Amino acid sequence: MQIRRPQGGSYWVSESSVRPELALQNFVEGDFIAKPGVRYRAWAYVGGRTRGDVVMFYQASEGVVPQDGGPQSIAPGQSNAAKLVIPPDFGRRSEMGMVWGWAEISLPEVFKSPGIRSIRLLTDRGDLAVRYILVSPNATQEPSQDTVLELETSSEN
Repeated sequence: MQIRRPQGGSYWVSESSVRPELALQNFVEGDFIAKPGVRYRAWAYVGGRTRGDVVMFYQASEGVVPQDGGPQSIAPGQSNAAKLVIPPDFGRRSEMGMVWGWAEISLPEVFKSPGIRSIRLLTDRGDLAVRYILVSPNATQEPSQDTVLELETSSEN
């Protein structure tokens, strides 16, 4: 994995495939400050050679997934992760030899206490990239392409 810095900003890329059991060590992570009782939504702006190539998983502070025997933690560093769902209209934008789009990350309904929370994106595949992780208490829908342009402009300054 490495950070690439083409014109328009930098992004994390998984350069080669790894054995599935090593995916937990092939990740990029971002932090945000959460307030208690606030509903947050999160998205990752991810890229791959084709839509079908984009297979990623995520972990989130206080996150859980249903499993036989009860909910299992998907907190960063745990052995469980949830699959990042790639929407059908993914890949509307193509640049740097990849198709890019937003994929939503499910967060807990609310956080019970204030503090720093983390989102970790993992993969066992190569040629996948993460350009942005966006967390918002106000968003009601997926970020637009205008959001990408705003983020790219702000990263150039």
